[in-house]
Amino acid sequence: MSLKDISIYDRPREKAEIYGVKTLSDIELLAIIIETGYHGENVLSLAAKLLEKSGGLSNLSKLNLSELNIKGLKKAKSIRLLAAIELGKRASSNIEFSVPIKDSNDLFLRFKNLFINEPKEKAYVISLDNKKRPIKITEIGNGGEFTCKSDLKLAIQESIKVNASFMILMHNHPLGEAKPSAEDDVTTALLESFGRMIGTRLLDHIIFGENGYYSYVDNRKINC
Repeated sequence: MSLKDISIYDRPREKAEIYGVKTLSDIELLAIIIETGYHGENVLSLAAKLLEKSGGLSNLSKLNLSELNIKGLKKAKSIRLLAAIELGKRASSNIEFSVPIKDSNDLFLRFKNLFINEPKEKAYVISLDNKKRPIKITEIGNGGEFTCKSDLKLAIQESIKVNASFMILMHNHPLGEAKPSAEDDVTTALLESFGRMIGTRLLDHIIFGENGYYSYVDNRKINC
């Protein structure tokens, strides 16, 4: 069935315009992002197949470009979809750049959505001003250990660029507890040392786990 054969009131774009996007199903929202189907299959059918293959909306957000391999979904559409998912993650991350970081719990609540449904280990450094307000968030590691000097060098470079007074390191343990490894301890010590050299203090290192977080400051493994 072609999309033209569907009632105008049931087509995703028209339905969104008349009733609002909140009334749309997951399939209809996906269809708007994908925009078109292909010969023999309309966009709603393609969106339904994509959801079925991925195992639902939450699992769809875990896929990368190479994993979005489905007939009718070309690279441009896949990139558009991944961009929309990333925007959603950022919008829901509750990041307030004008409000100072209070403590580890405040940090956890603000940034936990960056790691929700994230299947790989990721690391970020937050650069802060002298009032502990976030200036910039930079991803410094993706998909594995981030203890290599090049990743730490990037963290330092970003802090220097924005003239940060403080920095916070955070990363996730996707399939485990929020408990630091020996490598995490080494990384923390190195970044703390490098920070002292440039006058940017490491404020904390937060590890996000499946059921909570670990703070180096709260556990007295960083001197504040």
